[in-house]
Amino acid sequence: MSLIALDIGVLGLRALSFIAIFQAAGIFIFLKIFESQLILSVDIIRKLGFIASVVAILLTVTYHFSVPARFTGSFGGILDPSMQLLLMKSNAGIARTVRVAGLCLLVIACLKSGHIQKTVGWLGVMMILLSFACMGHTATHNQRWLVGPLLVFHLGVVMFWFGAFLPLYIVARDEMISQAGSLILKFSSIALWLVPMILLAGVLISVVLLPTFRSLFTPYGRLILVKVCGFGVLMGLATLNKWRFGPKILAGHASSLTALQRIVAAEWLLVATLLAFTGIMTALFSPPEH
Repeated sequence: MSLIALDIGVLGLRALSFIAIFQAAGIFIFLKIFESQLILSVDIIRKLGFIASVVAILLTVTYHFSVPARFTGSFGGILDPSMQLLLMKSNAGIARTVRVAGLCLLVIACLKSGHIQKTVGWLGVMMILLSFACMGHTATHNQRWLVGPLLVFHLGVVMFWFGAFLPLYIVARDEMISQAGSLILKFSSIALWLVPMILLAGVLISVVLLPTFRSLFTPYGRLILVKVCGFGVLMGLATLNKWRFGPKILAGHASSLTALQRIVAAEWLLVATLLAFTGIMTALFSPPEH
């Protein structure tokens, strides 16, 4: 296998693991916030969270053990004990171990509802968020005391938003129209105030990581510009849900449920693409040095 194909395979695993991780954690967050308003869809959403958590574990573990192959240029690196031991002792190895442990807690939390499962699940979410702050440029930056908390907050809101798309699709499909309309409006009201914090936290992180304005034209800077553009599109769609489709659904317009499902599917696809793009680009490029 060529080096290019090997790189594509390993980085593809990283990209898919990001999508699955955020999906799993986000579904749990959605359940804990809106579970009392779910009637017909709660079991399928919980099952979806369980499946997403298991898939995220498998992808994260597979990616972790395939990383040495990318470093050595052949699949033989996967079977090299010294390379695997070196990786396991690195910040990235420790972070992924914490991440997988957090995902295992989410698997337990999604088996059924209860106070113990709720506590276990929130602990899992926090472990996953902290794992991202314990590796990469945020862990080594001289202002990590600022960048780390900002990153945790930034990713936590992304999890809440992205993780809600599939449950909202299921809610619009399975719940009674009055129940669906009430929940969608409640979600939109929370998201419309909370989601702009994604941009604010992202801008603050960028100001710390990028030394000059010209840094925006480096590969890492272009990643930020792409994410900002994607965010603008997403905010437009979220506003549409809040002010158009949500009220119509609550008023009993069944046709708006189909329109909402299409919007939610488009939002999911766009955010999943941005997560995959981020996973690949952050593995290839680092912020410019100050």
